[in-house]
Amino acid sequence: MKKSLPSIAGFETALFGRRDPFSALLRFSIDLMVAKQAGLLYGTDLSREIFISPDQWDRGVIHRIESRWNAGLVLKYFGKAILRLNGLSSVPLYKEDAPGKRIDNDGIIAYLLRNYPDFYRHGVKIVIVREIEGGAQQGEFLKLPVLSYDGKGFDSLFDLKVNSAITTRFKVDNFIGAYVPDYGALVINTVDRDLLLWKDGQFLHDSELRHRLDLLIRGIETASLACLGRLKGQRAVETLWRKERALRAATAELKKSEADVERQKRYLMAVGAVTEEMLDMEPVMVCDGVYAFIDMVRSTRIRSVYSPNDYFFVTNQLREIAANLASSFSCRLDNFMGDAFFLQNVSVFDPLEAGYAPTLHERTVLMILLLVSMFRELDLLIRGLHPMDREQRVKSLLEQKNIAMEFRSGIEIGPATVGPVGSRKRRIVTAIGEAVDRASRFESSGVPNEIHMSSTVMGLLNEATVSRSTKLVYPIIAGLYPGMKGLYEKERSLLETRGSVSFFDLYRAGFDPFQTVVTQRSNVSYKEFTSKTTYLLRWNRQAVPHSVCFGI
Repeated sequence: MKKSLPSIAGFETALFGRRDPFSALLRFSIDLMVAKQAGLLYGTDLSREIFISPDQWDRGVIHRIESRWNAGLVLKYFGKAILRLNGLSSVPLYKEDAPGKRIDNDGIIAYLLRNYPDFYRHGVKIVIVREIEGGAQQGEFLKLPVLSYDGKGFDSLFDLKVNSAITTRFKVDNFIGAYVPDYGALVINTVDRDLLLWKDGQFLHDSELRHRLDLLIRGIETASLACLGRLKGQRAVETLWRKERALRAATAELKKSEADVERQKRYLMAVGAVTEEMLDMEPVMVCDGVYAFIDMVRSTRIRSVYSPNDYFFVTNQLREIAANLASSFSCRLDNFMGDAFFLQNVSVFDPLEAGYAPTLHERTVLMILLLVSMFRELDLLIRGLHPMDREQRVKSLLEQKNIAMEFRSGIEIGPATVGPVGSRKRRIVTAIGEAVDRASRFESSGVPNEIHMSSTVMGLLNEATVSRSTKLVYPIIAGLYPGMKGLYEKERSLLETRGSVSFFDLYRAGFDPFQTVVTQRSNVSYKEFTSKTTYLLRWNRQAVPHSVCFGI
């Protein structure tokens, strides 16, 4: 199906070039939808004034009506009087069910004027009744199925009632209606039947109909502005202020939506999502990556005593905690390997839009803080204090089998190759190399509830400082991110007092003065891995309130 379209540019020129934009909108609508008739109703109250605030509307009054062919002049000049004499104008939006009790009135016009005044929040929404004939008559109204279109797709609205007195007088075969912002409603009767042909649950000429409805939406939006040219004085000021206020609200909501999308994007990247550019990248050698592993101690025995359903519930709680923390600490959760977690902080995965690349010292501090936070939140989960498991199911499962669940951690920095691996159908981007292998060995040879590290990592932590210039660590300690306030009160106080604090001075602030924080080990070995000197870093269970958790 292909029929000629009116010029949208010519219509917009006519809108702003004439003193009467209403006639231009009606003529454009008739030509666009190849319709028999079109009319405009304005929303008002007992005063019958035009362009009053939509929240004051209680009726719709016929303002203009036009038609094709010979009946056009008759309707244009006498249509309002004909409708008024037959009791079809005005259209009440409400009726009284009992004295003082107001309920919604029947009819599509009443529905449009009542439900779509909030234009800037939802956009122009068009309602379509494909066929009037065959509707189940109920008094003076026909109950018919209605579709809606919002510029994206068609949805089934629900059954609405059409005034049979109007459909009979104007010999209406179908109906299209739309809200005109701040003014009222546009109605188009008896659209070309070919446009609304329906087969197998969809419009036969879907793309053509969408195109015309999109042009109609654009026309209505433009006409809504052009109609303001008819306003003067206080009424113009009030209408313009409503539009300005609505635009500001829409802008604020859009900014919030953009922020939500950006947070979701950061979260997905933190839990292993990849971009198309990453999947097509050439493998690169990275020398300043930080890698860490966390694994459950005695996981084989624990797995054997629980049903698959219970075991997966427990491990999925652990995965949720790891995912939230990776996002909060600007790190990346690379893979879930059974009950083990592979975490990394590598320049390859730094967001370009941030415009900031942390130093190796800051990357290492971020990973340490992540691991400490994970130990803390795992401990809260085991003790039934984590807000994610308010029913304390994990604690109950552990107590039933008298299981002590513990975790080890290992961290290393150094060279590794980062790039895409896998088949063409399923590919991930990961790190492989010496530093990754050593981080895994540090975890395997570690001690439960402590972070096992090399002399290299220990040296970096001894050199690291935290100040406002460490742009990723500072907001965490200062409690600037949502949900982080109260986590590091002592550390924040020390940082505010000094301005720049060494990492270990900051880390020890949460411990008792005489408590050992770092322990040195000698001649550690695990399978083929050996190391003369390694270090264990403790975390403080009582350092922060259990009521606050990252990402929750």
